[in-house]
Amino acid sequence: IRVAPKIPMDKPKPLISVCIPVYNCEKFIGQTIRSVLQSSFQDYELLIIDNASTDRTSEIIGEFSDARIRCIRNERNLGMMGNWNKCLDEARGDFLKLLPADDLIYEKCLEEQVAVFQNHDNVALTCCSRDIIDIAGKRLIRRSFAGVEGQISGAKAVKRIVRSGTNRLGEPGAILFRRSLISVENHFSDQFPYVIDLGLWIKLLAQGDLFVIQKPLCAFRVSPQSESVNSRHFHRDDFSRYIRSLDKRLYDLSAFDIFWGVCKSSLLEIMRRFFYKLTRVYKFFRK
Repeated sequence: IRVAPKIPMDKPKPLISVCIPVYNCEKFIGQTIRSVLQSSFQDYELLIIDNASTDRTSEIIGEFSDARIRCIRNERNLGMMGNWNKCLDEARGDFLKLLPADDLIYEKCLEEQVAVFQNHDNVALTCCSRDIIDIAGKRLIRRSFAGVEGQISGAKAVKRIVRSGTNRLGEPGAILFRRSLISVENHFSDQFPYVIDLGLWIKLLAQGDLFVIQKPLCAFRVSPQSESVNSRHFHRDDFSRYIRSLDKRLYDLSAFDIFWGVCKSSLLEIMRRFFYKLTRVYKFFRK
């Protein structure tokens, strides 16, 4: 793998940093990189941080020679949170997208999301609808921040998230946010590891508005072996503990908002269990 050289002081800063934290993802990393390189928007860097992979991930990354790619390989594994935070620290763009190494963005994703910030003031982050795909790339369902389109205040967005019982904003690939809002306090935290991304999104929404794009602009991959499938009980527990820890005054949350969110989270766990069982059955009959 090519180690990122020291960046010349006179090199122009990209508008967007697309950051791919990766560990042992040889099966999908090539598809993920290609999805970024096919973007209609060109003013970006693709920062890939390999968390000391032991499979062919490094070799596959090294096959790409695009000048916008900047690769860093960690000498030791930093854990998921450590590698995600390293992405925040190393990114140079004004706007950041963290793209998991098995997910995809669509051609217009960067173009349409960065236009939000260019045309709307006080937006901290924007999210889009996303397709949920299987290991073969077939779309299973589509998820979105239901009932909202356009700009909404951060506090109202957080209230909707809490009452929904889940992360309505979406997985990291669905989010673009302002780098200027990242600080020592605003990093990924493993206090509630199974809602680690939502924890940062909500910190950002304390500083600005949300802009919701209902158009699907990315894809989130699930498989029977994926962490998102096998950790559903922990997701429910961490989500419930997390929303109980939120500053109710800051986000204008009531005790009923929290109670309703905890109940919805438990219901959604049952629905997720049923959905993942269906994906396993679907995979079996495709053989």
